[in-house]
Amino acid sequence: MHVFMIQSPPTQSVTLDKTTGLMGFWTSPLVPSPWPVIVLFAPMAATADHLIDLKHHLVKAGFAVLTFDWPHYGHSAGSPRHHIALPSHEAAVGSVGTWLTTQPHIKPNGITYWAISLGATHVLNHLKNALIQPDQLILHTPFISGFHSLREQHDLDWLTRLQRLAHRAPNRSLCCTDTTQQPGLLSGPRAEAFYAQGPTPYLTLSGCLNVMDAECLSALTQINSPPPSYWIIAQYDQVIAPDLTARAFQAYQGPKSSATEPMDHYTLLLNETIDPITQACDWIHTCSLDTMTPTQPTDSVS
Repeated sequence: MHVFMIQSPPTQSVTLDKTTGLMGFWTSPLVPSPWPVIVLFAPMAATADHLIDLKHHLVKAGFAVLTFDWPHYGHSAGSPRHHIALPSHEAAVGSVGTWLTTQPHIKPNGITYWAISLGATHVLNHLKNALIQPDQLILHTPFISGFHSLREQHDLDWLTRLQRLAHRAPNRSLCCTDTTQQPGLLSGPRAEAFYAQGPTPYLTLSGCLNVMDAECLSALTQINSPPPSYWIIAQYDQVIAPDLTARAFQAYQGPKSSATEPMDHYTLLLNETIDPITQACDWIHTCSLDTMTPTQPTDSVS
């Protein structure tokens, strides 16, 4: 995998390597830092401007940021629908992880994978059998399973893969953040059936976090002994469901107060004033400061 450096990317566009289609790594640069290095795995239909905007936000929060264009996809060539090459994209994830381990200035517990949409699919498919694992994993509006992402059987397969991955690396940290406004894809009986499978370090994914009903949150309280180092970010959209935040919070808090074992290792943020990107940045900071035992987030980045 060819990689080239862009030390100071422009604000509106980036220079592409037309022979490989790689956007290259952006660095801030990679120098000694108390914070992890964030690797952005691009979403479907991502534009350079979109990634630059996100990169600037992360840099403002103090992180070194790296990203690249998926080979033969998006910026690279042709229609994205005709150039989703899963094996080569998963191999690219592995190449990034290997390259990062050779960099002398990256601190221990200092690699965060921020996988967005289609990027989450590639990252999870790679990590389920990978020797090199990130220290934090952020799934940002994850795209589940190619263009069949809304099919129930693929949905459950994908969620099961994530659950198994979490159990393989119990000391890693996981953040799930969702900013979409799709109707609940995992709600009611489907959510309860999935949660009943066993301990899982996340609430729910794939476009339903904003509009989840109270029953889904109630099902969360039935999970036993989830890993204490895992953290949940939830952002509720009051435009879609004006009373959802209050109902969800009550559903979550009610059983918790009567449970024999407290669920303090779950942090559920119901905050409409702080954007999910800032919440995720705070979460990474907290993981680094508290030796992978998340607490409440630090002050937000304006």
